Amino acid sequence: MFNRQTSVFMRLAVVICGVAVCVSSVRAAPIAYGDRFGNTVDYLQIVEGSSTDATPLYGNPTIAPPSSNLLRFSPTQFGSSSYGVVPPFSDITDGTVTFTVAAKGANTVPGLSINEAGAYILEGPTAPALNYARVTIVAAIEFLTVADAAPFTPFTKTFVNVVQNFVVPDPMGIPHGWSGGSTFNFASVPELAGRSVTSARVTINNILQTRAYYNDPTAFSFIDKKSLIINVVPEPGSMAILGLAISGILIRRRRD
Repeated sequence: MFNRQTSVFMRLAVVICGVAVCVSSVRAAPIAYGDRFGNTVDYLQIVEGSSTDATPLYGNPTIAPPSSNLLRFSPTQFGSSSYGVVPPFSDITDGTVTFTVAAKGANTVPGLSINEAGAYILEGPTAPALNYARVTIVAAIEFLTVADAAPFTPFTKTFVNVVQNFVVPDPMGIPHGWSGGSTFNFASVPELAGRSVTSARVTINNILQTRAYYNDPTAFSFIDKKSLIINVVPEPGSMAILGLAISGILIRRRRD
């Protein structure tokens, strides 16, 4: 059970941990997870890294359920927190995952979906510009090959999506579940008109950002990520499974 007293202890723990991280200034090396093999596509050369925090943030990915195209990460240490009496009163955790998605046989890669879920806690003044938690996805996709034999030059497109922006809720100081995502339909890219992608190199920056109202001892902002699922779209069967998976995550969060 989470109450105001628990919130105070959590904030103090965050302050101590934050100071420790600042003193050590650890910048972790990338972690290579190798390849994961899906139903109609493979995810090759999966690597995670971070410019802000120690890794792993995402953790070891799996194809779950088996024989699907769902590449699933289950983070346990991917979070951001800020406290109103500790400058700079804000924090960013930036986790990067990179992989090549390659179609099997006569299949193609019509697009990708990125879906994630977690929890957030906000406490203190209702000041959206100075007291918030935010989730952002920046995806850079380099299109490598297409199905037809006509000349093709690889090129890169960057997509930015602020998935969620949370301000002080009612009630304050307790965990609230969140979920969201982005879908990148390759047919909407003008340079790919009439062409079917068979492989692409994908880099996803998944950014968690918090800010606490400055010099206010009641201000606290926290957000974490418990799930990240990447899927090939459209694939109705897998999308139904994906919906059930995210629902299960949110139910577990409410029980915690």
